[in-house]
Amino acid sequence: MAQPKPKDLGTEISRLDTQNPGSPSFELSDYPFYRLNRLSGRYASVMNSVLKPLSLDQLRWRVLMILGDQETCSISRIADLAITQLSTITRNVQRMQRDGLVELIRCASDNRVTEVSLTEHGRTIHQTVRSVASRVFQQATSNLHADEVLLLSRLLENMHDSLAKSPYER
Repeated sequence: MAQPKPKDLGTEISRLDTQNPGSPSFELSDYPFYRLNRLSGRYASVMNSVLKPLSLDQLRWRVLMILGDQETCSISRIADLAITQLSTITRNVQRMQRDGLVELIRCASDNRVTEVSLTEHGRTIHQTVRSVASRVFQQATSNLHADEVLLLSRLLENMHDSLAKSPYER
């Protein structure tokens, strides 16, 4: 099935001032962060629906995906990658350990560091949730061209990196 062509953004550029909260012609519905919040909320709702039958939630999903990508990772690194408070990640990882999804290992070179890795059961669940997440991803991107999905990913990463340099945080 042919995908629709990307919109010509030339006509949209003239509306850029409606996206800036400092502009007199600002419109909330055009504000990119408003749209991101709506997308994030919708995504969380859909993911919660598909994760619940697996006895998982968003945070466990993130930890599973991070460990599936990193194999072994410190709790503080997981918190950083998940953009979640260290105490929240620590409690979550301890619950995941009780459920047999992860194992915790004290770092031999630094007792203060606890490393986390998936157990065999955790790897099995990781594969299951990747499959579920793939279906959600396919649904979310079904009206986009592949180049639009790639561009969106690059743009979001660029915005993330720009905000990481923010003088307003911390």
